[in-house]
Amino acid sequence: MKIAAEQTSPTLTVIIPLRLTEQRMDLLDRINYYKLDSELPAGVDFIVIDDGSPDKLYREIEKRASDITTVYRTGAKPFQDFSLARARNYAAQRAKGQFLMFLDADLIPYPGFFKDILREIQVTDLQNQVDQFLMLPVIYLTELGFDKMQNMQPDLWRAYFINSMPKDNASEIEKFSSGTSVVVLDRHYYLSRGGQDEQFEGWGFEDYEFATRLIRKVRKFPLPSNWLSMAGNFMKICKYDGWKATYRLYGDWMASKGIYMFHSPHPIEAKYHRRKDINLRYLQHRMSEFVKTGIEHDPLPALEQGKTLLLQKNPFTCQREFAPYLGQVTHVSRDHFETAEEFGDYLLENEFDRVVFGNPYSTDKLTSLYKWCRENGFPYIVAERGALPGAVYHDRNGFLNDSNSYDESLWNKPLSQADHDITVAYIEEIKEGKDNLEKQSDRIDTFVLRQRLGITAKHKVLFVPFQQPNDTVIRNFAGPIGSYDNFHAKICSLVEELGPEWKILYKKHPVEDSLPEIPGAIAVHDINMHDLMDICHAVALINSGTGLYAMMYGKPLYVFGDSWYAADGLCVPVKDPDEAATLIKSGFEVDYEKVLRFVNYLRFSFYSFGQMVTRRVRYEDGTPITATTEINYYELRGFAKSTRKLQKTFSVIPTTSPMFDRYKGGTGQVIHGTTAPAPAKATAVATNKPAQPKPAAVAATPAPAPAPAPIPTPITVSMPAAANADDTTDEAMESLGYNDHVRLGVEHFARGEFKEAAAQLDRAVELNPAHIKTLRTAAEAHVSAGSKETAILYLSTACKLAPDNKNLSKRLRSLTVPAWRRPLTSSTPFPVTM
Repeated sequence: MKIAAEQTSPTLTVIIPLRLTEQRMDLLDRINYYKLDSELPAGVDFIVIDDGSPDKLYREIEKRASDITTVYRTGAKPFQDFSLARARNYAAQRAKGQFLMFLDADLIPYPGFFKDILREIQVTDLQNQVDQFLMLPVIYLTELGFDKMQNMQPDLWRAYFINSMPKDNASEIEKFSSGTSVVVLDRHYYLSRGGQDEQFEGWGFEDYEFATRLIRKVRKFPLPSNWLSMAGNFMKICKYDGWKATYRLYGDWMASKGIYMFHSPHPIEAKYHRRKDINLRYLQHRMSEFVKTGIEHDPLPALEQGKTLLLQKNPFTCQREFAPYLGQVTHVSRDHFETAEEFGDYLLENEFDRVVFGNPYSTDKLTSLYKWCRENGFPYIVAERGALPGAVYHDRNGFLNDSNSYDESLWNKPLSQADHDITVAYIEEIKEGKDNLEKQSDRIDTFVLRQRLGITAKHKVLFVPFQQPNDTVIRNFAGPIGSYDNFHAKICSLVEELGPEWKILYKKHPVEDSLPEIPGAIAVHDINMHDLMDICHAVALINSGTGLYAMMYGKPLYVFGDSWYAADGLCVPVKDPDEAATLIKSGFEVDYEKVLRFVNYLRFSFYSFGQMVTRRVRYEDGTPITATTEINYYELRGFAKSTRKLQKTFSVIPTTSPMFDRYKGGTGQVIHGTTAPAPAKATAVATNKPAQPKPAAVAATPAPAPAPAPIPTPITVSMPAAANADDTTDEAMESLGYNDHVRLGVEHFARGEFKEAAAQLDRAVELNPAHIKTLRTAAEAHVSAGSKETAILYLSTACKLAPDNKNLSKRLRSLTVPAWRRPLTSSTPFPVTM
């Protein structure tokens, strides 16, 4: 390896893989094609990565190292097949840039090209939205075209050859392609996806396999029907059918801005292409498997991050989206170590850089290992669930009460108006009660609730949410109250101490089976926590995260244990339980400005967020818990300088966009790759339907044009699980077009097969997400199938597209109002028809 002179944090690292042979000595000169960009900006560096050149020729490559160029070699031998995937992965693990660009040695930039790339990174917000990517189109020059380029002023290259391309000037341009291997993307996102598949060897298709995974993840454009079809090529495809139709749109985006690269002609070595057919078959296999399972290779480590010891492996401690930041990960059970001293010796002998803990107080053994790290100043990360819905923390300072990450000096700072507004909006969203840490009952009207509980205007209400008896923060941070049982006894005594003026409402933890009765108080186990917050005048608890909700509701909060959120103005620590009644009767005015500052810090600076997949399980002693089996992260904090965002919902560019012009027929609709469907048979079943031969073109009847969206802007559609789950996608479903799915959905609905209807209409929405009738039809199918949340999602999207449509608004309102108001807001369902 020859290392370039040190360059501080380049923005973009360009990776150029190659293998030098006696037949391709021209590559030595082509390595430096990047210098033809005479306006090369700061913030760009290059890696030339050799994969299997003979030692003698590799030494020639090393001579091309410069202040901005580093030369590496993978260690592959000359007798092994050249592997672009291996070379790119090797370089990506060692790159310094925040972004990667994969560049073949034969590609030529125009003057100003790399400035344009840095500008596109900025305008597309790749710094924050890390799962997005750019794809660069390429114009392939003939020998004559290349000669002409060499004799032309460089600042004319781009304009001249882009001008030649629409003329179909075959003497100068061999071909052009919008679907290429030249992609720009976030380096850590590339590593998190496991990089490119190194089972591709020799020429071809590793780039397609990787990019199609990115495309299915990001869903910038609707997925076309018949996704797995290999038909067509990127230059001539004109039907929105098969993966190539979507693939080329990413390159078309850059082409529409005049950003191209130019391919210089060169001799092709026959040996390099000998595995082409094998690679093609492997591509088809990998694409099919990804559609069915969504499985990718393990994440690649960012090698500059060193080594991490993982003691507990779960979605909090090690998940794909942040795994590269942990470097090389070694998973060892806590039981491997007899003592904390043995653990410390192991860390030092194996040169680990950090330890990742889950809950470090879950067992005595873990606690001893955790304390060793704290006492010896050894770096660690504690990864656990946060106190807000979907929140996760990766704390390098400790676990809840023993962490200084909640120190008031970090968050008690004036908010800008913008920060104030987004925090207030977030709290209002929380108070709607749609997302909760634990499952809650349906909301009911507070007037009805007061009547049900016998609460009059003269009563004051104390709400007491109980935690689990074995909760870590109770066992280790119970504080003045001492224990769960002591707290229960104290609440029993408060019934008399507070007197008849107060009603005490107590609620067991949602995962607990029962809670001992509190005489004189009212059990509200089946009442939604948000409704209880609405009607109460104060909240008492040990140290539950529910305290944060009490703050957001502006309720006086009395904390009987030690808590990580206890700060002046936020709550009242009950240092002497005997004084609790006096403190509660005296009241407390919450400093709501401090609440906003604290919530803003947690939500927008400290916590990461993801959509959690959970299930109920029990410990060996029978204690119930909610286990998190997967987290789909959409905001990551604590690993990079800025927040790393991934799509929470698909933001699909509608087919009314000019990007789809090449796929539109005479009526303006996007051609989904299928002609007018034949009349359906009464016994047709979508998932068992054999592939039908396409009718002759002259018999094709254009399908009705989808209703256009008001403006061709991205429409956010959070697809239901059935539509998103790649592991449930059937090849028969993939081969159908938009109209087919609508037709089958309507037929299933007419037969009372509501779940089947919903599944077909989900696919229709995925193919045409900005069609209002499709959205409302799918919504009605989901209402009948019992999946009201998905119906509400579709109707909400339709209302955004047509905000003045009163029928849509009325129907949405009828599904979202509390149950007691529904008779007052009933509306007629939309018909489920073609």
